[in-house]
Amino acid sequence: MLDEQDRETGLVLAFVIAIAIALVLAITLFAAVGVPAMKAKGKPAASATVSQLSATYAAGQLTLTGEVADEATKNRLSQAAKLVFGDKVVDQVKVGANGLKLEARGRMIDFLSRLKQLVSFKISLLGGTASVEGVAPSDAAKSAVEQFLAGFFSDTTKVAANISVSGTTLAVRYNPAALFQEHIEFATNSAEIPESAKARLALAAALLKDDGRKIRVIGYTDNTGNAAINNPLSAERAGSVVKFLEAQGVPVGQLAAEGKGDAEPIADNATSEGRAQNRRVEFVPL
Repeated sequence: MLDEQDRETGLVLAFVIAIAIALVLAITLFAAVGVPAMKAKGKPAASATVSQLSATYAAGQLTLTGEVADEATKNRLSQAAKLVFGDKVVDQVKVGANGLKLEARGRMIDFLSRLKQLVSFKISLLGGTASVEGVAPSDAAKSAVEQFLAGFFSDTTKVAANISVSGTTLAVRYNPAALFQEHIEFATNSAEIPESAKARLALAAALLKDDGRKIRVIGYTDNTGNAAINNPLSAERAGSVVKFLEAQGVPVGQLAAEGKGDAEPIADNATSEGRAQNRRVEFVPL
């Protein structure tokens, strides 16, 4: 009788142990598979990384960061930045498969040359939004930049501009019609292009060939001397620049030379620094 009872007790114990083992296995399996699945359920899939492109101009230096979709876009951006802002450009833009594809109605050189009318700025392109913050020297400059930005980007890009007015007088007043300008240190009474200017002019030639527009190359002097000397000298210097650019591959007929002497100064001729700024060559679309 006791043996039979012991057997029944053993069977019950074995059954309980089997149930316990099954429960442990079920809980383990649920923890490994079920819980992560439940967490993932109803959760939006991770979106692809959205690339951002930023340009910040402060204290005379332009910093470019972000990622673009192809090498051609990076080169156009880099060329334009260097021609408009000179040597004070920090270019940290990369090229990647998920890089930003710029959608705009205009050219990058036009975009940067307009932004240079501001005292400082920061622009960020992310997805379908272009956010612009900046400081303008006047209400007229603010209005001109905002109007340009409104028409520059494609209809799929939303422009959010926040530009304040400082009332600060810029030491150099850039011509808003010019794409860029070069300060070439010609020798006195000479129109021969110095070696120091040739590298930047070669960069200008590469951009102008790609741009394709007809360009007026305008030479200026400071107010030293008189119009009888300065006017023809400025025209000769502009002509020398045109010949150099054509030798670099810019199609003959795309560029037209003009000299304006000491007209339209952009800085104060009373200082040596101002006179140096006024001795320039501007590139203006026809």
